[in-house]
Amino acid sequence: MHKLLPAIAAVVLVAGCSMLLPESKPLLSGSWGGQEISATAAEAGLVVRTPCSEFTFAGPVELQGNTFEARGVNTDGGLNYRGDSVRITGLVSGNLLVLGYSEQYHAEAPDTQPLLPDDTLFSGQPLSVPDGSVCGD
Repeated sequence: MHKLLPAIAAVVLVAGCSMLLPESKPLLSGSWGGQEISATAAEAGLVVRTPCSEFTFAGPVELQGNTFEARGVNTDGGLNYRGDSVRITGLVSGNLLVLGYSEQYHAEAPDTQPLLPDDTLFSGQPLSVPDGSVCGD
């Protein structure tokens, strides 16, 4: 019996430790594109591009079921908006990624304003920009 105690203790210890380890959550991963918008997600984070802006969300974006939310920064939106904070929400459904987001214009502004309406992007598609599209600061 005394010879079995260390083996039983080891099994209990391993079982107990595995119950203490945090469960890993699925991460947003892939690339999608659509009319004037694209998104690329990996463990390093999420980058959303439009013809006039780029938004960066550092770190992995965890999925809660098939939805996510992240906060990031406008890293290339003209001098007027670069550095402004951005909140993004999304829904993943098959090969579709539906995004909704708002940008806090200028750091002193207390509220967020809509940046773009919901956009639907398709897996593996590039950003498409219609002829005559212009950016204004």
